[in-house]
Amino acid sequence: MVDLLGRAGYLNEAEYLINGMPIKPGASVYRALLSACQIHGNLEIAIRVSKRLMELNPHDSSVHVQLSNAFAGDGRWAAQSARATMLVLNKIND
Repeated sequence: MVDLLGRAGYLNEAEYLINGMPIKPGASVYRALLSACQIHGNLEIAIRVSKRLMELNPHDSSVHVQLSNAFAGDGRWAAQSARATMLVLNKIND
């Protein structure tokens, strides 16, 4: 359902649905919303969802890449560059 709402551009509704779930949503639910945020250019929700994904699995670098791509798609190259740098530094320290 989150994926369906996200694809249709109802990002706020998808986030509301996630927040109202009686069980803790898994990473796949958040990834569906993050992908929709990237497609529809909603960085505000993308940042919140990315934080939740990083809490679920802090060593998953794909979250950083996806958020970085969302910043780049919005023309925020400086933020994208900072994200990419952080990703590289995290990999070196692991």
